[in-house]
Amino acid sequence: MSEVDDYLAALQKFREYYDFLVKVHDAARKQTVEPRRGWANVLLFRLTVAATSILKLTSPSEETEKEAGIEWFVLDHPSIAVIGRMIVDAAILFGYISDLHIANDEWELRMHILELHDITSRGRISGHLDKMKLGDEDGLENEKRQERKRTLRKLISESPQFKALDQERQKKIVDGSEVYLRGLRAAVREMGQDVNHFDAIWANTSNFVHTHPASHSRSEALFVDQAANTLDLKNQFLQMDVVLDYCAGWLKFVVERTFLLYPELFLKGERKH
Repeated sequence: MSEVDDYLAALQKFREYYDFLVKVHDAARKQTVEPRRGWANVLLFRLTVAATSILKLTSPSEETEKEAGIEWFVLDHPSIAVIGRMIVDAAILFGYISDLHIANDEWELRMHILELHDITSRGRISGHLDKMKLGDEDGLENEKRQERKRTLRKLISESPQFKALDQERQKKIVDGSEVYLRGLRAAVREMGQDVNHFDAIWANTSNFVHTHPASHSRSEALFVDQAANTLDLKNQFLQMDVVLDYCAGWLKFVVERTFLLYPELFLKGERKH
C-alpha cells in the first residue's frame, strides 16, 4: 500500500469511531448524572467538537479549495496533528476523571488537584494582564482566589494518597503545576495504553504545536540544503496516517468507557434493535 492508501485507511477508521462517539455523546448528554459522569460528559463534548474539526480539515469543500488556491491533496497536516494532540489530551483526562474503579476520596483528590492547577493558571494569566494594564481583576477577586488555593492545598495535603507520594511530586502538586495525581504517563498506563507509543506520538505532535522543522520536513538536510525544505507530499500522508490511527484508538477507548459509564442506557438501546 502507498502512503495515500494508508492515510485513507486511517481516516476511515477515525470516521468509524467518530460516528460511535457522536452517538454515545448524544445519548449521554441527555442524562442527569452525578459529578463524575457530569465531568466526563463535558469532555465528551470537547472530544466530539475536536474530532469534527479534524474531519472538516481532511474533507475540504470545493469552495474552500477554490478560495485557498490549493489542490485537494495538500493537507493542512500541521493543524490536523495539533488537533489530534488535543484529542489525545482530552481522552486521557476523560479516562482519568471517569475511572469507576477509584474510590470517591481519590476522585475528589483528583478534582482538587485539577482545580488547584486551574486556579493557579488563571491567576498567572491575570497577573500578566495586570502588568500589561489590561486586566480588570480587583483585590477582592484575587483574595477569593488565594483563599480557595489555601483551602485546596489543605484538602490535598490531608489526603492519604497524596501523603504516599514522594516529596518532589507533592511539591509540584501543591504549587499548582500538576494536573494528574501520579503524573500524565502514570494516567496513560492506568488506562492500559502503551506509554512508549504515547511518548512517540507526544514528541512528534509537539513539533507541530511549536512549528519545529520536523513538522514540515522529514530531512535533517534542510539545515545545510534549503532545497530539502520543500513540500513533501508523502510525508504529509505518512504523518496523518500515524496521527489519525492513534487518535482513532483513543476515540475507541472513550466510546468503550462511556458504555461502562451508562450500562443501563446502552443495553436498553441494544434491546430495542
